[in-house]
Amino acid sequence: MYDNGKKMIVVYFNPTEKFASPHIDKSDDVVSQTSERVAVVVPTYQPDNTTYQLVKNLVDWYPNYSIVVVDDSSPETEKNEDTLSMIKKIASIEGNLVYLRTPQNALKAGALNYGISYLLHLTKSYDYVFTLDDDVKIEKETLGNMTETMERNTSIGATCSLSLVSNKNKNILTRLQSLEYHSFNVTKIADNTFLKGPLVMQGMLTLFRMKALAEVFGYTESHLIEDYDITVKLKNKGWLVAIDKNARAWTNVPETLIQLWKQRIRWTYGGLRVVSEGWRNIIPIFQDVVGHIMFLSLFILVIASFVVGKQTTGNTSLVALLSFVALLNFLYGTVFGLIILRDYKERDWLDWAIKLTMIPEFIYSNIMTIILIGSYIYHVYNTSFGWLARQIKIISYPYRAGLWVFSKFGYSMIWGTKKS
Repeated sequence: MYDNGKKMIVVYFNPTEKFASPHIDKSDDVVSQTSERVAVVVPTYQPDNTTYQLVKNLVDWYPNYSIVVVDDSSPETEKNEDTLSMIKKIASIEGNLVYLRTPQNALKAGALNYGISYLLHLTKSYDYVFTLDDDVKIEKETLGNMTETMERNTSIGATCSLSLVSNKNKNILTRLQSLEYHSFNVTKIADNTFLKGPLVMQGMLTLFRMKALAEVFGYTESHLIEDYDITVKLKNKGWLVAIDKNARAWTNVPETLIQLWKQRIRWTYGGLRVVSEGWRNIIPIFQDVVGHIMFLSLFILVIASFVVGKQTTGNTSLVALLSFVALLNFLYGTVFGLIILRDYKERDWLDWAIKLTMIPEFIYSNIMTIILIGSYIYHVYNTSFGWLARQIKIISYPYRAGLWVFSKFGYSMIWGTKKS
């Protein structure tokens, strides 16, 4: 329940539904009969000043957009209440902002569905809806550029922004992630016309065609990476997806190795779940499947070289093949990284130094490799041993013990929120 200064609106949320169907008081003094084309949904949990500034900018820059802030049952602490009070104050003054609060924590996908369902049950109609993380920073032209991109091609169901790093200069770890994000952007731009578009419409800022979003029944609330899952669902329905190279948005990346470790476990393990569930229709996940095949092939080759080396003497063919493949991979990565760095607007001499010395990225890539291998093992453990545990009750005890061990290394099938 919230008060927008005019009329109390009550929204009921059923977290068991895939796509929430709120019941809204639609009296004339609450909902205008005027059709609005664009809406914005910002899910938030424990918001801070960055969230407040984002909301304020959205209200000021886009007076014709309907903006919905969904508070995902943030704990009632003094810090949270201060920020939420400021957001509520704007909602009581500005007619284009609505503040909602879920009755219980629904996680990001649930909060997004909550806000989208609210829009779908209004008498207004919307052609497009933006979804933004609550810590994103955007330019005034960003949302307008994305809307124009969508309008030019009616086959596009979703388009995302470039992903830039606002805390790049915090330390070497954030700088490495910034270079990585630039590679992600370049890859997505290259994929714009390839097999229905880029692999993932990242959650930090994406514009959806409301018709497409309704066709896939919103976000799946059981996935660790809901943005990858919904991208696959859109492609399966025949929609194209794209990235808008003229839309820039900034986010804060993890500043410690522990935070990064947990984030990347969620990405890698969540991605494996999406692939394992969608392998029957390979087109939406093609880039990912190719990547996994190449990685596993090289990994198996490395293991085989050790086995052969112990069993035979004088046979260097496998070692030579492995060395050749590793050299090619190294040269490709180095040359590609240097070429695309020229197009990185935020680059400085430290970025060139990192690329040329290669050591920081070598260490970083090996950490990512360890996380990925762990995700493979965890996925196999859950799909095989987990299945046995469901069939034979006595096996459930050692299975749960194994899950506890995995959790000590950060591997979990449950993900709360980025700030929990």
